[in-house]
Amino acid sequence: MSKKFSIEETDTSSSGAEQVAQERMQSSAQRRPNRLAEMRQLAGDSPFARGTSTSRTGTEPSAQLAAPVDEFLDNPFNARSIYREERVAELAANIALEGQLSPVPVVELALVRKLMDEAGETKATAVLRKALEATQATKLLLGGHYRKRAITRLGDRPLLYNPMDVKSLVGLYLKSYAENDEREDTSPLDDALAWSNLLDLGLVKNHEQIAEATGKPRTTIVKTLALLKLPDVVQNVFREHPQNYSLTAGYLLTQLAAHVTADELFTLASKVVREELATRDLEVAYKKFEDGAPPRKPRDISRQHKILAREGSSAVGTIKEWDTGRLQLDVTITDPKEKDDLLTSLKDRFGLSADLGQLTLKS
Repeated sequence: MSKKFSIEETDTSSSGAEQVAQERMQSSAQRRPNRLAEMRQLAGDSPFARGTSTSRTGTEPSAQLAAPVDEFLDNPFNARSIYREERVAELAANIALEGQLSPVPVVELALVRKLMDEAGETKATAVLRKALEATQATKLLLGGHYRKRAITRLGDRPLLYNPMDVKSLVGLYLKSYAENDEREDTSPLDDALAWSNLLDLGLVKNHEQIAEATGKPRTTIVKTLALLKLPDVVQNVFREHPQNYSLTAGYLLTQLAAHVTADELFTLASKVVREELATRDLEVAYKKFEDGAPPRKPRDISRQHKILAREGSSAVGTIKEWDTGRLQLDVTITDPKEKDDLLTSLKDRFGLSADLGQLTLKS
């Protein structure tokens, strides 16, 4: 980074460290859903949440149910995707000493299959069907993935569980989100990955539905999803230190990305998680760029969408899109007729005859 806009000499004294700690506490508080929205959601009063609430099926904490760990399938729509190994080890040690103090919430896979049938053929049901085909489990976790990992580490020990009722597929995420928020906040990158997945699978249609489901402002949803535009090396820093950065700091890095290299952005992110940089330092650096420094050429960031096999189709592969408008299709189709039909459709779409140019299809 140039000397004019350098933040290498930022004050990292105790006052700076105190600000970073304060920012982290404020970020944690701000990311919790407001209580009214949560109550409306659970009661089914919210227009979006209607039909997606969860409730107990009558199992009280005193009536502990238990089953082997392999009876439980991880939730494909889980709110958390980033797990800290040190946290798993710490929890395993506590369970070894004191036992599992609280059961994990689950939904029976028989009910999940019923919800899939009601939803019809969608991207979401395709993801679930693929997960179900590869397991002998009978229950799907709505939360407690950390506890499952800890008990798996301990070996031959059952997992205590509490059966719940879910009324729609999006409820699998909503219950997971509420469970994680009550016990330990998900990180901003966790939220970004989960919300992007909900949008991609069609479980929610837009940012407004995510905001209503989580009780967060729409601006928070937009800023959170912007984290996925950060280079992979920066996202990996946040994956390794999920509790050591705030959404505000992460979003400021997305704004700085237009002015600095990926290596410089990586350095800044590393200093953020080491508590060597506070939000105010990033704000000062960004303001200097906005006040007249010529921005660097924006990175051409790509996003990848998986094509999953579904009933009546053998197609699997990926579609990649770039902010510049570029698209790339890479699909394998084992059925000759299906392949020919797709080729014909693509030729007609782009006015091609026999030559498909740069389009590559594998069969």
